[in-house]
Amino acid sequence: MSSIIALVYISQSELWTVNPQYTEEWVQNNPQQLEQVLYDLGLDVNQPYEVQSNTHRNRFGNINTCTRWVGNERLNDEWINSKYSSQEAKDKASGNTLVKDLYSLRGMTE
Repeated sequence: MSSIIALVYISQSELWTVNPQYTEEWVQNNPQQLEQVLYDLGLDVNQPYEVQSNTHRNRFGNINTCTRWVGNERLNDEWINSKYSSQEAKDKASGNTLVKDLYSLRGMTE
């Protein structure tokens, strides 16, 4: 059965903007703390996620060439009820089959 795609993209540049301690060296030396930061930003670290190095636009609208993490967005109540969760994550968490079918028609299911 297919489900709605709710991905989150977290750029290293966003981490630098929020806290300058999040350098490439810090990322390499603090994997558990990094996962906590990624989790706090909405990444479901309990599912596989990908680390990419490319040119991309971050959440602030800036174009950067750096590392980013891509994976499934968290669907727990704490995240879904926060102001930061995406509409896709909210719709996926709802379990509404009609909404899922609408996403499927738009090619936004996996």
